[in-house]
Amino acid sequence: MISIEDPLTHTKFEITVERDDLRGDEDEIELSFHGYKDGETQTAGTKVRFTFTMKREAGSWRLNEVTVAVGVSLTDPAFLKAMETGMKATSTGSQMSASAPSALAAMSATNEASAVGGVRLLNTAEVSYAATYPGRGFTCALSDLGGMGGGAPNEHQAMLIDPRLAGGKKNGYVFALSGCDGNPATRYSVSAVPADPSSGTRAFCSDESAVIRFSPDGKAGSCLSAGKPLQ
Repeated sequence: MISIEDPLTHTKFEITVERDDLRGDEDEIELSFHGYKDGETQTAGTKVRFTFTMKREAGSWRLNEVTVAVGVSLTDPAFLKAMETGMKATSTGSQMSASAPSALAAMSATNEASAVGGVRLLNTAEVSYAATYPGRGFTCALSDLGGMGGGAPNEHQAMLIDPRLAGGKKNGYVFALSGCDGNPATRYSVSAVPADPSSGTRAFCSDESAVIRFSPDGKAGSCLSAGKPLQ
């Protein structure tokens, strides 16, 4: 799903979709995380899994729950070796400096995966919004797509996305809508950029085509003008 490589340190971090179970109005997507250095795995007997539970409500998919699971094999030789190495590193005071980059890379990759999910969710919400309110078409106000405070859905609180996404900032990324031309609007653009350098490195964007693109410089303008399709 996502692969980040650093040729200077010979490290690589990957997020893989392990399963995507669609059961009626509920979809469970399980992601696993893998770290490598010089071609060798750095997970050492541990398995980190994120499970995103999506539910269909009023014709739209919404993120309902996120589950994090960390599995450790106490019989895995790689894990035992890593434990021994870690204990030696602690005695020399080098363990923290060695593990910090990996932790930051893992957090950055998790934020990027969440950002891609947010862009995808906004695409779905825009289509539902335009279909429900054809007189307005697409909207460039995130608040129009949100509105979980109560009352019935309307064009100013369509109740299609969660409050954090409607607020424009979620999991280290800042989201924005733009380019709603026409009345009704027949076009729109969505962008997601890192809130700060530690949140992520890439910017993600899309439009009414629903094709998600990215820009390695983390800038919305670059993504919208010359972003590469996300594989």
